[in-house]
Amino acid sequence: MFFDARHQALAQRCQQLQDRSALLRGRLAEDAEVLRTPLALADQVRRGWRWLKTHPQWVGVGVAVLVVWQPRRLAWVAARLLAGWRVWKRLNRWRSALPPSALELLGTVIGPLAARAISRRSASRPPG
Repeated sequence: MFFDARHQALAQRCQQLQDRSALLRGRLAEDAEVLRTPLALADQVRRGWRWLKTHPQWVGVGVAVLVVWQPRRLAWVAARLLAGWRVWKRLNRWRSALPPSALELLGTVIGPLAARAISRRSASRPPG
């Protein structure tokens, strides 16, 4: 009799915790919606970088076209690339200054969100 009441109380507490967990997961999904666009952009940049690494000849073609058509534009592109490289180095310095626990936490937060965004994107595409 005592154990039945205790078991019932534990079962009720377990159900309350599961309900709260579901509520918190829903809130997290709503809050993470803000990250959808930046993560999609980051994925697109990463895919572009991978393509560029497998097709480096197109960099040379692009530089040749810029030199032939607009030498001034080449200077503008070079300045933009230098600025991007400096930002990249600054971000790497910032990331290396973080403690490993912060990087792990960042990975555990961003990893599932990125996977979820990828699965949503692939689910919305027509088969083919």
